[in-house]
Amino acid sequence: MSLQSLITCLLIVAAPETEAMYGIKSAGVLYLSYLAWTIWRDKGEAVTLLVFAVYGVIAGRLQALIVARTSIVRTLNKVFAVSFVAVGSRLAMEK
Repeated sequence: MSLQSLITCLLIVAAPETEAMYGIKSAGVLYLSYLAWTIWRDKGEAVTLLVFAVYGVIAGRLQALIVARTSIVRTLNKVFAVSFVAVGSRLAMEK
């Protein structure tokens, strides 16, 4: 399950409950604050920045290749559709 799928599921489940939504929001704020603090104190973040920059360039080029091929896009759409059904089924089975 991707992080985006997990967040979407949490938002759907917690939307009617304002207290649950506040808890999710507070957890997110605390996590981002923790990340900011660790990055601020760390001296080796230049390497991390370089890795993410290279990753971004490669991802951009791969996107251009994937979008140009409709068969790959259709296959990816089917994979995501099946994964959404699997996540929904698992959610429905939980108590």
